[in-house]
Amino acid sequence: MDNSLPEIKILTDDVANKIAAGEVIERPAAAVKELVENSIDAKATSIDIEFKNGGKTFIKVSDNGHGMRKDQALTCLEPHATSKIRSADDLESILSFGFRGEALPSIASVSKFTLLTKPEGAKVGTSVSVRAGKITEIKEVAMGRGTEIVVEDLFCSVPARRKFLKTDNTEAGHIIKMCKLYALAKNDISFSLRENSKLIFSSKKTADLAERVKNIFGEEISEKLIPLAPYSGFGISVSGAVSKPAESWTTSKNIYAFINGRPVECRAVFSALKDAYKSAMPQGKYPAAFLFIEIDPRFVDVNVHPAKREVRLKNEFAMRSAILAALVETLENYSITPIREIQKPETKSFKSAPQAHVEESEKLRKIIDFSQNNNSFTAPFSAPKSDVKPKFDPIKIAAEKAAEDLHKAKNPPSKIFESEKPVAIKSAKAEDLRPSSTLGWKYLKHLSRKYALFETQSNSLIILSIQSALKRINYEKIVRNFAGEKPKAQTLLIPVNIEFDRADDEVFKRNKRGFEVCGFEIEEFGERFYRISAIPLWLEFGDVENFIKDFVELAREEGFEIGRKNLSEQTFASLAVKMSRGIKIAESEYAANAVLDDLFSSKSPMFSPDGKRTCKEITAAEISAFFS
Repeated sequence: MDNSLPEIKILTDDVANKIAAGEVIERPAAAVKELVENSIDAKATSIDIEFKNGGKTFIKVSDNGHGMRKDQALTCLEPHATSKIRSADDLESILSFGFRGEALPSIASVSKFTLLTKPEGAKVGTSVSVRAGKITEIKEVAMGRGTEIVVEDLFCSVPARRKFLKTDNTEAGHIIKMCKLYALAKNDISFSLRENSKLIFSSKKTADLAERVKNIFGEEISEKLIPLAPYSGFGISVSGAVSKPAESWTTSKNIYAFINGRPVECRAVFSALKDAYKSAMPQGKYPAAFLFIEIDPRFVDVNVHPAKREVRLKNEFAMRSAILAALVETLENYSITPIREIQKPETKSFKSAPQAHVEESEKLRKIIDFSQNNNSFTAPFSAPKSDVKPKFDPIKIAAEKAAEDLHKAKNPPSKIFESEKPVAIKSAKAEDLRPSSTLGWKYLKHLSRKYALFETQSNSLIILSIQSALKRINYEKIVRNFAGEKPKAQTLLIPVNIEFDRADDEVFKRNKRGFEVCGFEIEEFGERFYRISAIPLWLEFGDVENFIKDFVELAREEGFEIGRKNLSEQTFASLAVKMSRGIKIAESEYAANAVLDDLFSSKSPMFSPDGKRTCKEITAAEISAFFS
């Protein structure tokens, strides 16, 4: 017999509960979640939550549910004690929020835990005090029907776990978000949430979803929502509200799904939303959605994740199809024209034109359509390798460009950025200031408000993507700002006022310097309230609040901070350029030449910071080959 082999022993309940606490109670918000779910299962119609210091030192959840007798209060603190299920078969159709019987003993094993409860009809209630898993006191108390649980000094018996908790503001943000989800999910229960005795939100019982969203999430989101067309099919019912097609956010933080009243994360929801909105909003943006899904509990498995955040569906395709059907109907009915329909331009009738001319016009239109739908602008036919080599050398051009800076200085550009729709510069003399770029290329015209066409000295055709070019230009401006170059800013006649919640305010303060070195002038104007009095030239006035809030949301989601290794100044610049809404320029020769010159003054003129091409050359040889 080999005595060197390790012995296998059964863990004590104390150790097992602490392990379970690490899985089920990963942070204060998880403890609040489990207690709120117990209150919901107790048929409460009113739930009050209070916490302090991000939930680390104090959590209290009170309800007016059915309460418990003394023997039930003691039993519920035992591992795997539950009233929700009796056999393995019950796991096939779970309707309650809790069912494992792990939460209360897990929380009690890592905190100072007090349970007060009284059922309907009882003369007195029961109070049970637990310290790090051991019952220290049992007594009778006077109280009304329901249950109150107080959790103090969370993770006191596992200090290593406390080291991994975030700041009080961050942990508070998780608690607030979780409570808002359950308050939204249960329209038959009134909720109140307090932090350090200050009321965060209060929601009354109401079936009006718009009213609930307004009370819980605020008017900023509720005003941008439209009711979802109710849908029933595939054994699934879908209802709720979604954002208007024109509204979007940088992150998916405003997407919430509830299956049988339970807040969950579900891939089918994100997949359906992405497909429904793909033609209604820019890439990288997300809609807001509050989706309530009802399905036979036998077809959804909630016993997947210890914290019950994720679910597994027996037919994920059916779920996605049902959600997508509701979304498409809603968005198509809201839009003036269906969002999936491409509007065709009006075609003029040439009644006097010969048939041959009409056919040729149709061919030209197809060629133009082909060019517009292919970003690479690759010609259908390429010239033989023995033909004249392209003379388009961006490195050489950039070097020659530096020698002509004096000429450019004598012809300073006027402001080409417009606040609204692109319009032509009114003054004809202004365009005469720069009849051609300092590169010597001849401006031809604008195409589809997205591209500018030029002819080089070697008779090549250059197609310049204005947006990609501006991204490169603005990126390098921001990088130079970080290197010490004073940014060019525009003072706002009407300052922009921005208010953050606590979690976002903490992130904004850490990243405030990044905004200031880029030309923002920011003044603190009260608690979590700021006034923006100046902004960079590359940002539109109407986009200021959205830009800053989007950046802060992304910073919070990704966990980055300016000045730390995980966010370099170049990364800030890339994100700033990527998140800017897209500056519009006047469709004029002068504006196009100004963008061209600024682009080839940059270090990497051929590509935007996101890797897209800024321009495409079609040589004279390629054009000849195309028509030969």
